This record gives sequence, structure tokens and C-alpha cells, in this order.
Amino acid sequence: MDFKSTLAYVFANVLSFLLRCSLVYQKRNIRRLVAALNQKKFQLEHRIEEKRIRFSYLILLLIIILPVLLATLYTILSLHEVAELFTYGFEVTTESGQIFVCFFGSYTYYVVFIEYPCIIALSMCLIINRCGILLHQFNLNLKSMKLYDFPIKITALLKDYDLIFDTVRLLKTTLSTPLFFIFLSSFLHLYLTMYNILREYVEPYYMVELIANTCTGLSILISLTLLSSRISEQLHEIRMTSQKLTNLISQHNLRTFCGKRTLFLLERIEARHVIHLSACGMFDLKRSFLLSAFGFLFTYGLLVVNLY
Repeated sequence: MDFKSTLAYVFANVLSFLLRCSLVYQKRNIRRLVAALNQKKFQLEHRIEEKRIRFSYLILLLIIILPVLLATLYTILSLHEVAELFTYGFEVTTESGQIFVCFFGSYTYYVVFIEYPCIIALSMCLIINRCGILLHQFNLNLKSMKLYDFPIKITALLKDYDLIFDTVRLLKTTLSTPLFFIFLSSFLHLYLTMYNILREYVEPYYMVELIANTCTGLSILISLTLLSSRISEQLHEIRMTSQKLTNLISQHNLRTFCGKRTLFLLERIEARHVIHLSACGMFDLKRSFLLSAFGFLFTYGLLVVNLY
């Protein structure tokens, strides 16, 4: 392993530490966010909630099992070759000792660099997805509301929207820094894979590590970006729905029937700006971000790889 790879791994450790610190720093906001999402008025249908819980537990189980499987495969492929790496040069003479050292050394590595980031990313995905579901449900309620119900229900509906909007704003503030660190860490692992594949012969046991890091990085980047982009898309849909309802009332001269207050409240919903989740404000998490990010990584990654 050359200086560039060593420096990249050191930086990856630093990013893992900073990610944990950023989450600890936002602990109070995370509690507020979870409490807001768990309000009784925002409870999902029992069937939908049960499916979400089962799916989340399944993903969590896979994340927990994955380091054990990878460590086992790594031990089988690397036995007698990297045992001294985990003992800092101390020679292990017995085969059982080498197996023990390789397995638990690689298991610790995979827990730190795969299990922990995946669990953090899964938690973020669940929170972001819950906000997206609330926005989608509000949009459906707004679309399905009858015109004669507007004078009665529009005030309560606006209060719900204000609460959801404040929750989304809190979501953006809370996850901004953690998203930056976890995205940077994922890009770093992708760069390491590209660097090692292009620059040198890769041993089979090391290829296991590279593939695992690549799959982890891609999964985190794609899942968080797609779910985060849904927030802004749903907010835009709500604005468009409100605009259509306002135009409908104006075109059919229903202002007297619906009331001026209804139009005023619909215009308030329409005037709300669209919130884009971002990573420290450096880039907005949209679907187009994935294409530009991977293009940036490939282009500048090749430049860095070819530097001597």
C-alpha cells in the first residue's frame, strides 16, 4: 500500500469520527425531529407502518450479518498473508491463532467502515422517507378535498402543512453536516477502489474489501440522494396542487362560495419556497446530482491517480 492509499484510509478514519461527532452534536435536534414525526396526527396506516418496520428490520439484519460473512471470506482468502498486519508485525505461529487474528481484525474493519455507515445511512433514510410520506399524504388530501369542504377544513389543513414544513426545515438543519461527512466518506471509498484497480495488481482478499466498500458507498449515495430529492419534489407538487386549486376557484368565480380566506390560505401554501436537502449547503441533493457527482469522481479521480 503506497502513500496515497495510506493517506486516503487515514482520512476515511477521520471522516468516520467526524460523522459520529456531528450526530452527537445534533442529538437534541434528532430527538425533536423523531418526536415531531411520531405525533399521533402523523401516524401512518397500520398496514403500511408494519411493512416499513419489517423491511427496516430486514435491512438491519443484513447489515449486521454482512461483516461476519465478509470477515469469513477475507480470512479464507488471506490466511498466512496478512495476519501480521493486524498484530503490527508480531508473528503468530499457530494456524488457529492466525485464523483468529485475521477474522477478528477484518471483522472490526468491516464493522467500522461498512456496518456503522450503513446503520447511520439507514436511520437517515427512514427519517427522510417518513417526511416524504407525510408530504405525499398531505398532497393527496389536498387534491381529494371537495370545494364545499374548503371553508371548513382549509384552516386545519394549513396548520398541518405548517407543522410538516417546519419538520422538513428541521430535517434539513439536522442532517446537513452528517450528510456531508457520509457522502464524502462514500466518495473516498469509491476513489480508493478506482485507484487500486487502475494502479496495481489487486490480491483476491483485497478485492473483497474493495467490492464491499464500493457497494456500500454506492448504496449510501444512491439511496440518500433519491430519498432526499423526493422531499423537494413533493414540496413542488404541493405548490402546484395549490396553484391549480387557486386557478380553478378563480376561473369558475367561486370566490364567494369558497371564501376569501380559502384563497388566502391556498396562496400561503403556494408561496412557501421549496426546501432542498443539502450537504452543508455545498450541493443540493437532487436526482441530477448523482450523474454530476460520479462524473466528477471519475474525471478528477483519474487525474489524481495519474499524479506522481
